[in-house]
Amino acid sequence: MDHDDFNVKHFKAKVGFDRIPDVEDADVGVVADWGGLVELLPSRESGWEPVSDDIMPLLNPGKVLRKWSFRRGAGALMVKLFVFSDGPARARDQLVAEATQNSLPFCPYVRGPESLGHFSIQTPIRSWQSMVWVFHNVCVTIREDDTEIPVEPLARAIQGYMERHVKQKVSQHLPWPDKVTVSESTIQVGQEVQVEVHLKDVAAPGRWHVRFTPPDGVLAYGQIEPTSGVFRELRPGTAQVAVDVTDRLTLLRTRTYAQVEIQPAR
Repeated sequence: MDHDDFNVKHFKAKVGFDRIPDVEDADVGVVADWGGLVELLPSRESGWEPVSDDIMPLLNPGKVLRKWSFRRGAGALMVKLFVFSDGPARARDQLVAEATQNSLPFCPYVRGPESLGHFSIQTPIRSWQSMVWVFHNVCVTIREDDTEIPVEPLARAIQGYMERHVKQKVSQHLPWPDKVTVSESTIQVGQEVQVEVHLKDVAAPGRWHVRFTPPDGVLAYGQIEPTSGVFRELRPGTAQVAVDVTDRLTLLRTRTYAQVEIQPAR
């Protein structure tokens, strides 16, 4: 067993992670306009300086992170919100990752309040507070350093916001495009192909973010537009371009593929 596996096993035993009840319906989850959290987060009026507010579709399909950072004097506060479009299991995996993927020689987390989300953990260290919890398809981390403020009241406020935005069918709110088309289904090495995403909602181009990911060594990036991308063929074979669509408000995400057959140059 390597060091990382040992840390995970030790953490799960320490906090009783494997005793968390399974979720009965994985399609029940939080569908919210996460911009609404701004009213709950630190503000200039309370002496805080916003440092960043970033939305990041991560490598794994269906996983999106929104991260806020704030400073006040020497103190710092960070809120990370991971939203999963494919159910609660990976949100729970994220909690484990948040607790164990660090440079500390030991896991600093203990079990958190039972009434916070479905499962929570926290650090007992007063000078460096961190709280992580899961609720349906969402994992939230709040971390402060040298602020001398408790993080639990903010965690409770965010939890209340999530509870007010639970939907029975998350799958009905996913940002699926109307269709994905290619300019040519069969082309030759050295030629270019355009992949285009056709969105259903007229408001979608401003709200939905499209990202194209071609296979390495097969297709090279050309000109990329908000809903289309041009790629140059590098070698023969079947190529699939991953097309990720992220709803910037709900942080829900879908992935489809555009396929191109590449023939040798003549």
